[in-house]
Amino acid sequence: MIKITPTNKEIAIKIAAEAFIDNPSMNWFLKNDDKKEQRMYSLCDYCVSVAMEKKGGFLSNDLNGITLIYKNDAKISFWEYVKLLFKLLNKASGWIKLPELLHRQHQVSKRRGDKLSLYVLLFASNRTNGNSTAYEMKDFIFEYSDKMKLPIYVETASRKTKVAYERYGFQTYDSWELTGTSTVLWFLKYENKNNGGGVSAPIDESASTKVHTVYEEFA
Repeated sequence: MIKITPTNKEIAIKIAAEAFIDNPSMNWFLKNDDKKEQRMYSLCDYCVSVAMEKKGGFLSNDLNGITLIYKNDAKISFWEYVKLLFKLLNKASGWIKLPELLHRQHQVSKRRGDKLSLYVLLFASNRTNGNSTAYEMKDFIFEYSDKMKLPIYVETASRKTKVAYERYGFQTYDSWELTGTSTVLWFLKYENKNNGGGVSAPIDESASTKVHTVYEEFA
Protein backbone atom coordinates (compact mmCIF):
# COMPACT_ATOMS: atom_id res chain seq x y z
CA MET A 1 0.00 0.00 0.00
CA ILE A 2 1.13 3.56 -0.66
CA LYS A 3 0.08 6.74 1.13
CA ILE A 4 -2.49 9.02 -0.44
CA THR A 5 -0.81 12.33 -1.26
CA PRO A 6 -1.95 15.51 -3.02
CA THR A 7 -0.50 13.98 -6.21
CA ASN A 8 -2.64 10.82 -6.20
CA LYS A 9 -5.60 12.08 -4.15
CA GLU A 10 -7.80 12.48 -7.25
CA ILE A 11 -7.50 8.74 -7.96
CA ALA A 12 -8.59 7.89 -4.42
CA ILE A 13 -11.60 10.22 -4.50
CA LYS A 14 -12.83 8.77 -7.81
CA ILE A 15 -12.62 5.20 -6.50
CA ALA A 16 -14.63 6.14 -3.39
CA ALA A 17 -17.20 8.10 -5.41
CA GLU A 18 -17.79 5.15 -7.76
CA ALA A 19 -18.24 2.78 -4.82
CA PHE A 20 -20.56 5.10 -2.86
CA ILE A 21 -22.79 6.35 -5.69
CA ASP A 22 -25.67 3.93 -4.93
CA ASN A 23 -24.98 3.44 -1.21
CA PRO A 24 -28.13 4.37 0.79
CA SER A 25 -26.18 5.05 3.99
CA MET A 26 -24.25 7.77 2.13
CA ASN A 27 -26.84 9.11 -0.31
CA TRP A 28 -29.10 10.38 2.48
CA PHE A 29 -26.61 13.18 3.02
CA LEU A 30 -26.57 14.50 -0.55
CA LYS A 31 -28.72 17.37 -1.70
CA ASN A 32 -31.54 16.00 -3.84
CA ASP A 33 -30.95 17.52 -7.28
CA ASP A 34 -29.44 16.66 -10.67
CA LYS A 35 -25.84 17.01 -9.41
CA LYS A 36 -25.61 13.69 -7.58
CA GLU A 37 -22.22 12.67 -9.03
CA GLN A 38 -20.60 16.03 -8.25
CA ARG A 39 -22.04 16.02 -4.73
CA MET A 40 -20.86 12.46 -4.12
CA TYR A 41 -17.40 13.50 -5.30
CA SER A 42 -17.41 16.32 -2.73
CA LEU A 43 -18.50 13.93 0.04
CA CYS A 44 -15.70 11.51 -0.86
CA ASP A 45 -13.23 14.39 -1.07
CA TYR A 46 -14.12 15.12 2.57
CA CYS A 47 -13.69 11.45 3.62
CA VAL A 48 -10.30 11.17 1.91
CA SER A 49 -9.11 14.57 3.19
CA VAL A 50 -9.93 13.74 6.82
CA ALA A 51 -8.15 10.36 6.50
CA MET A 52 -5.09 12.12 5.07
CA GLU A 53 -5.10 14.63 7.93
CA LYS A 54 -5.19 11.67 10.35
CA LYS A 55 -2.33 9.92 8.47
CA GLY A 56 -4.65 7.07 7.51
CA GLY A 57 -5.17 7.34 3.74
CA PHE A 58 -3.72 4.56 1.56
CA LEU A 59 -3.89 3.43 -2.08
CA SER A 60 -3.29 -0.13 -3.26
CA ASN A 61 -0.12 -0.63 -5.26
CA ASP A 62 -2.10 -1.01 -8.51
CA LEU A 63 -3.97 2.25 -7.75
CA ASN A 64 -7.32 0.45 -7.94
CA GLY A 65 -8.28 0.36 -4.26
CA ILE A 66 -8.21 2.66 -1.25
CA THR A 67 -8.09 2.12 2.49
CA LEU A 68 -9.14 4.93 4.82
CA ILE A 69 -8.23 4.42 8.48
CA TYR A 70 -9.47 6.82 11.15
CA LYS A 71 -7.70 6.22 14.46
CA ASN A 72 -10.11 7.73 16.97
CA ASP A 73 -7.46 9.58 18.96
CA ALA A 74 -5.85 11.12 15.85
CA LYS A 75 -6.62 14.83 15.84
CA ILE A 76 -6.84 17.44 13.12
CA SER A 77 -6.66 21.16 13.77
CA PHE A 78 -9.90 22.95 14.60
CA TRP A 79 -9.62 25.36 11.69
CA GLU A 80 -8.76 22.62 9.22
CA TYR A 81 -11.86 20.73 10.37
CA VAL A 82 -14.02 23.85 10.02
CA LYS A 83 -12.66 24.42 6.51
CA LEU A 84 -13.39 20.83 5.44
CA LEU A 85 -16.87 20.86 7.00
CA PHE A 86 -17.75 24.20 5.40
CA LYS A 87 -16.70 22.85 1.99
CA LEU A 88 -18.67 19.62 2.56
CA LEU A 89 -21.91 21.40 3.47
CA ASN A 90 -21.61 23.87 0.62
CA LYS A 91 -20.83 21.35 -2.11
CA ALA A 92 -22.45 18.08 -0.99
CA SER A 93 -25.53 18.59 1.13
CA GLY A 94 -26.46 22.18 1.76
CA TRP A 95 -26.61 23.65 5.26
CA ILE A 96 -30.12 22.29 5.83
CA LYS A 97 -28.53 18.87 6.42
CA LEU A 98 -26.33 20.08 9.29
CA PRO A 99 -28.76 19.17 12.15
CA GLU A 100 -29.29 15.72 10.66
CA LEU A 101 -25.54 15.27 10.25
CA LEU A 102 -24.89 16.21 13.89
CA HIS A 103 -27.66 13.85 15.06
CA ARG A 104 -26.21 10.99 13.03
CA GLN A 105 -22.69 11.67 14.27
CA HIS A 106 -24.00 11.54 17.83
CA GLN A 107 -25.81 8.24 17.26
CA VAL A 108 -22.80 6.66 15.55
CA SER A 109 -20.26 7.96 18.09
CA LYS A 110 -22.12 6.64 21.10
CA ARG A 111 -22.29 3.20 19.46
CA ARG A 112 -18.58 3.18 18.69
CA GLY A 113 -17.79 4.12 22.27
CA ASP A 114 -14.63 5.70 23.65
CA LYS A 115 -12.34 2.67 23.36
CA LEU A 116 -9.19 3.38 21.34
CA SER A 117 -9.80 1.82 17.93
CA LEU A 118 -9.52 2.05 14.15
CA TYR A 119 -12.55 2.94 12.01
CA VAL A 120 -11.98 1.67 8.48
CA LEU A 121 -13.44 2.28 5.00
CA LEU A 122 -12.31 0.08 2.08
CA PHE A 123 -13.07 0.42 -1.62
CA ALA A 124 -12.01 -1.36 -4.81
CA SER A 125 -12.81 -0.27 -8.38
CA ASN A 126 -13.91 -2.38 -11.34
CA ARG A 127 -10.40 -2.05 -12.74
CA THR A 128 -8.96 -4.53 -10.24
CA ASN A 129 -6.81 -7.41 -11.48
CA GLY A 130 -8.84 -10.32 -10.14
CA ASN A 131 -8.65 -10.41 -6.35
CA SER A 132 -5.13 -8.99 -6.00
CA THR A 133 -6.34 -5.56 -4.85
CA ALA A 134 -8.74 -7.10 -2.33
CA TYR A 135 -6.02 -9.39 -0.98
CA GLU A 136 -3.64 -6.47 -0.54
CA MET A 137 -6.14 -4.29 1.32
CA LYS A 138 -7.55 -7.08 3.47
CA ASP A 139 -4.08 -8.17 4.57
CA PHE A 140 -3.07 -4.55 5.14
CA ILE A 141 -5.87 -3.71 7.57
CA PHE A 142 -5.43 -6.90 9.57
CA GLU A 143 -1.65 -6.35 9.77
CA TYR A 144 -2.20 -2.68 10.66
CA SER A 145 -4.61 -3.66 13.43
CA ASP A 146 -2.19 -6.29 14.71
CA LYS A 147 0.72 -3.84 14.69
CA MET A 148 -1.26 -1.14 16.48
CA LYS A 149 -2.87 -3.71 18.82
CA LEU A 150 -6.22 -2.02 18.20
CA PRO A 151 -9.64 -3.36 17.15
CA ILE A 152 -11.23 -2.45 13.81
CA TYR A 153 -14.71 -0.92 13.67
CA VAL A 154 -16.81 -0.82 10.50
CA GLU A 155 -20.39 0.02 9.54
CA THR A 156 -22.57 -1.12 6.66
CA ALA A 157 -26.15 -0.75 5.44
CA SER A 158 -25.83 -3.86 3.25
CA ARG A 159 -26.94 -7.20 4.69
CA LYS A 160 -24.71 -9.00 2.18
CA THR A 161 -21.73 -6.96 3.29
CA LYS A 162 -22.56 -7.58 6.95
CA VAL A 163 -22.50 -11.34 6.35
CA ALA A 164 -19.22 -11.03 4.46
CA TYR A 165 -17.65 -9.12 7.36
CA GLU A 166 -18.83 -11.77 9.81
CA ARG A 167 -17.16 -14.46 7.70
CA TYR A 168 -13.86 -12.69 8.26
CA GLY A 169 -14.04 -12.53 12.02
CA PHE A 170 -16.07 -9.35 12.56
CA GLN A 171 -18.85 -9.43 15.15
CA THR A 172 -22.07 -7.41 14.84
CA TYR A 173 -22.59 -5.60 18.13
CA ASP A 174 -25.30 -3.02 17.38
CA SER A 175 -27.65 -1.61 14.73
CA TRP A 176 -29.54 1.61 14.12
CA GLU A 177 -32.38 2.48 11.75
CA LEU A 178 -31.39 5.71 10.08
CA THR A 179 -33.75 8.50 11.09
CA GLY A 180 -36.56 9.01 8.59
CA THR A 181 -35.68 5.93 6.52
CA SER A 182 -36.10 2.16 6.55
CA THR A 183 -32.32 1.69 6.14
CA VAL A 184 -30.59 -0.22 8.93
CA LEU A 185 -26.96 0.54 9.70
CA TRP A 186 -25.07 -2.35 11.31
CA PHE A 187 -22.03 -1.83 13.54
CA LEU A 188 -19.30 -4.48 13.54
CA LYS A 189 -15.89 -4.87 15.13
CA TYR A 190 -12.86 -7.09 14.70
CA GLU A 191 -10.63 -7.83 17.67
CA ASN A 192 -7.14 -8.54 16.39
CA LYS A 193 -5.26 -11.59 17.66
CA ASN A 194 -3.39 -9.52 20.23
CA ASN A 195 -6.78 -8.72 21.77
CA GLY A 196 -8.12 -12.23 21.54
CA GLY A 197 -9.88 -11.91 18.17
CA GLY A 198 -10.14 -14.22 15.19
CA VAL A 199 -7.96 -14.68 12.14
CA SER A 200 -8.67 -13.86 8.52
CA ALA A 201 -9.75 -16.44 5.97
CA PRO A 202 -8.73 -16.81 2.30
CA ILE A 203 -10.62 -14.73 -0.24
CA ASP A 204 -13.34 -16.42 -2.29
CA GLU A 205 -11.83 -16.66 -5.79
CA SER A 206 -15.29 -16.56 -7.41
CA ALA A 207 -15.92 -13.03 -6.13
CA SER A 208 -17.24 -10.34 -8.46
CA THR A 209 -15.03 -7.44 -9.61
CA LYS A 210 -17.92 -5.00 -10.04
CA VAL A 211 -17.47 -1.50 -8.56
CA HIS A 212 -17.98 -2.10 -4.86
CA THR A 213 -16.67 -1.57 -1.43
CA VAL A 214 -13.94 -4.14 -1.09
CA TYR A 215 -15.61 -6.18 1.63
CA GLU A 216 -18.25 -7.20 -0.91
CA GLU A 217 -15.43 -8.81 -2.90
CA PHE A 218 -15.15 -11.31 -0.07
CA ALA A 219 -18.83 -12.34 -0.18
